Amino acid sequence: MPSVLQFRRASTAGLASITGQAGELLVDTTKKTITVHDGATAGGTPVATESYVSTALTAYATTSSLTNYVTTATYNAAMGDIAAALTAINGE
Repeated sequence: MPSVLQFRRASTAGLASITGQAGELLVDTTKKTITVHDGATAGGTPVATESYVSTALTAYATTSSLTNYVTTATYNAAMGDIAAALTAINGE
């Protein structure tokens, strides 16, 4: 007979009042993710899902706060300048 491993589970609101044992995993049924508990933090620490990370990175990459950072175009231009300088130095 197969065995089943089942974790405690609760909604996000329900987890807010749960302080699990150190190392205990609980399932957040609202966010469909796992929370890792340390024995002290109510609600535990949620583990990011693939869709959360993808959404967060997309949102971060499209914010205007990145305008002062290097873009692909400026990176490629700088790399071209470096390559040209190395060619001139090496006499190639």
